Formats: sequence, C-alpha cells, structure tokens
Amino acid sequence: MQYLIFNAAGHLLALDVLKIDELVLSKNFSIKDLDSSQRIKRDNTDYAIYDLSPDIIATDRPFPNKYTIILCKPGRPLGLIADNAEEIVTVNEEQISPVDTASPAVDKNYLDGVIEQDNKKIHIISFEKLSKLITARQ
Repeated sequence: MQYLIFNAAGHLLALDVLKIDELVLSKNFSIKDLDSSQRIKRDNTDYAIYDLSPDIIATDRPFPNKYTIILCKPGRPLGLIADNAEEIVTVNEEQISPVDTASPAVDKNYLDGVIEQDNKKIHIISFEKLSKLITARQ
C-alpha cells in the first residue's frame, strides 16, 4: 500500500495515494480562491476544503502562510489543508499498528492505523470517516 505522508498542525499524517486526485500548492492558489463556503472548483469538480485542526488534531494553530491542498475525489470531492506534503511511502499490512497507538492529540475516530517509521508516528487518515464527518456538517 502506498501513502502520501503530509504534515498538518505539527503531526505526520498519511492518506492512501489511490484516493488523491491532485496536490495544489499555495504558490498556485490563494485563500481568496475559496468561496465563503470553503469550496473551490477545479476541472469542473467542486471540492469542499477542510482544515484538520482543531477537529481531528487538537490544536488551535493559525492558518499556515504556505500550505498544500490535497484534493481527493473517491465518492465525495474533498480537499484537505496540509502544511506540506513530505513523501510517498510503501508499507505492508504488518507495518501498520492499531489506532490505539496514536498520539493523544489526534482523534482516533478518524484513523485507519498508525505507521511507525524512523521513531515517528504517522497517522493514517480514514478518508471515508472524514468524508462522513464533513458531510454531516454541511
């Protein structure tokens, strides 16, 4: 399985690369491009944009000056705001720990597991669970 590793609010997170449609860097995008409902339109697809803090990651950090939006389109189009995208890693099932090993600052209800690599915890975001949360809020 391959995951995009990204940083959001000081935590390493991962998302299945098969769920990712596009990465949009802040130098190619302005927060002004978001409409008042926190949505952007790219290639005739309307994406709801979501910042993982403070709901999924317990922090009240200010919105980053530079950021990446990870656009995902399986089922419901969704964009996640990340401080930066780090790398793509390949892991096997044995390298994924249960969600109960997650950092206390990350809400385990929205995770599929944890990858422990180079003494770092990388939290695997459940796109399906996150999508349900965002749908319920709109």
